[in-house]
Amino acid sequence: MSLQASINKGTDQFHTTSDNRIYYPNEVWKQDIATKSKTDLLSIGFGADYKLTENWTSGVKYLGSFNDRNSANNPLTTRYNTAGEINSYILSDVNAQNKPQMNSVNWNNVFNLNNEGENITVDLDYFDYQKDDSRAFSGNEMDNQKENIPGTYFAAINSNLNRLKNYSAKMDVSLPYSWANISFGGKGFYTNTKNNLTVFDNETGTPILDTNYSNIFTYKEYNEAIYFSANKKLSEKWETQIGLRTEATQTEGYSENLNQTNKNNYIKLFPTAYVTYNANDNNSYSLNYSRRIRRPDFDYLNPFVIRTSPFYYSEGNPFLKPSIIDNLQFSYIRNQKWVNNIYFSQVSDFGQELAIIDPETNITKSTPVNYADTYQIGLSTYYNFNKYTWWNSFMGLNLNYQNVKSRTNLIASVDGYNGYIYTNNDFTVNQSKTLFMGLNYGLQLPGRYQVFNISTLNILDVSVKFLALKKNLSITLTGEDLLNAQKPLISYYSNGIKNTMKNYGDSRAFRIALSYKFGNQSVKSKERNFGNEEERNRAN
Repeated sequence: MSLQASINKGTDQFHTTSDNRIYYPNEVWKQDIATKSKTDLLSIGFGADYKLTENWTSGVKYLGSFNDRNSANNPLTTRYNTAGEINSYILSDVNAQNKPQMNSVNWNNVFNLNNEGENITVDLDYFDYQKDDSRAFSGNEMDNQKENIPGTYFAAINSNLNRLKNYSAKMDVSLPYSWANISFGGKGFYTNTKNNLTVFDNETGTPILDTNYSNIFTYKEYNEAIYFSANKKLSEKWETQIGLRTEATQTEGYSENLNQTNKNNYIKLFPTAYVTYNANDNNSYSLNYSRRIRRPDFDYLNPFVIRTSPFYYSEGNPFLKPSIIDNLQFSYIRNQKWVNNIYFSQVSDFGQELAIIDPETNITKSTPVNYADTYQIGLSTYYNFNKYTWWNSFMGLNLNYQNVKSRTNLIASVDGYNGYIYTNNDFTVNQSKTLFMGLNYGLQLPGRYQVFNISTLNILDVSVKFLALKKNLSITLTGEDLLNAQKPLISYYSNGIKNTMKNYGDSRAFRIALSYKFGNQSVKSKERNFGNEEERNRAN
């Protein structure tokens, strides 16, 4: 029998700032936001695996997370005329709270068919997720002397109850024959979500239900998938693998307020293939192709309208489609240390949340949209330098060209380049190997990412690790983002209107970590994932 247990308890407090600007034809709107947030974190996990027979091992695993987050900010929007003079202000007061909670259970069974590695793995998974959101906001428009303008006061209270349940089952079969390694299996899952948004107008101080924006939205998603793959070593130098995954998906979303039902029913094929040529012990070449799917988060599919001021609101999109990604990559590896890749990636129906600007009303709508088909061509290289026993270095760069072909008149087609350079270094300071130092640095070059132009940013982390008490006690001191340089300026055009954003996420930090090992160090527990990792990641 193998047992595992863990508990994590903590508190995060952050002070984040942002400077957002909208360049209207006759005005520039500059919004400054300083947000203070506090999150109480709690997660619990345990697992048990038992070898029932020589060929059958069964295990259960549980993970629970229970968080409580509060945040407050006072967005101030300053409106400038073309001469740079202040026309007016918009000041808001926003308080928000959300409590996401998740319970996830996995039952895993492994059946060994023989001693040659043939086995069958079966996973049954369930998770439920709930999040209670509430947001209260109020504010005024003010003249250039910061005097309230009569009749412009606004106030509302939004609350949303989000409930999600997911059931998943999958089976994997591995058959390592002498002529080829065969794998096949299947997976099916069902997800049911329900959201209940309640909006109250609070301008009089007495909350009044706003039936225009209050809404109940339910969403169901079914997915059935089967796959097959075969790997074969053709000779001492050649190896290849092919695979095919077929997925069928059915979705149904219903908005009670809109009395609107949206259904989807589709089947997609996802082939994979690679071939590797090992010229000798020092040189290896490979060519890889894969297709995969990226489904939208469940929140994005919710058509709710949530306003935070008369000039800004967010809205989900029940018509949002998944993105299909095709990847092709050629790799050359030298001495198992120097890896070079030339890659091509294409995304169909690329989806992302965008701020859509209306230049006539000065209203911004934030909503996820399948707005483009994109592709990128790039080169990446990295080298592992370990000539000295006291120094191990991992350094590399990534350069690529990106092309965005817009499918909507809200966003223009664009293209451009970007690049990233990094180096990660570990140093053993003394011969007894009880003192270590780490130095990591990354530089993001100015360039384009999708529709966004991003300025330079860089990050420097330094750590010191000390081992004591026969190396069972570990003390690690870490300084994160020491240069305080993760404040890129991001710009893009929406509906022909220029937007810029400069956000700082409180990334500079100093951390102390203590760890102590006890018991028999030769006993190792086997880690395994849940069978519905992808679906859990879509709940946020």
